Amino acid sequence: MNPSTVTGFATGDWNYVGSSHGTVGVTDPDYIRPSYEVVGLNAGVNYRAWELSLFAKNLFNAQEIIQRPNLQTVNRGYTLRPRTIGLSAFVNF
Repeated sequence: MNPSTVTGFATGDWNYVGSSHGTVGVTDPDYIRPSYEVVGLNAGVNYRAWELSLFAKNLFNAQEIIQRPNLQTVNRGYTLRPRTIGLSAFVNF
């Protein structure tokens, strides 16, 4: 392989989590946890020892409440991490 060759790559991922039960008490707000989906993308280039990529996690910014635990009589709601877009760089040495 020519050491000055630039190669590109692209990946995508889709994760689905089905509904579940968070507690055994049917009156608890966390009894049924809803299903949800998350999509991510990653694209970049490799050049010599370098890899540079652009990524997006939770691309469609899914924000539904996925858990409602009741901690010491305080009902909370947890969502997915908001959309995250970034740039990453790696070097092999």
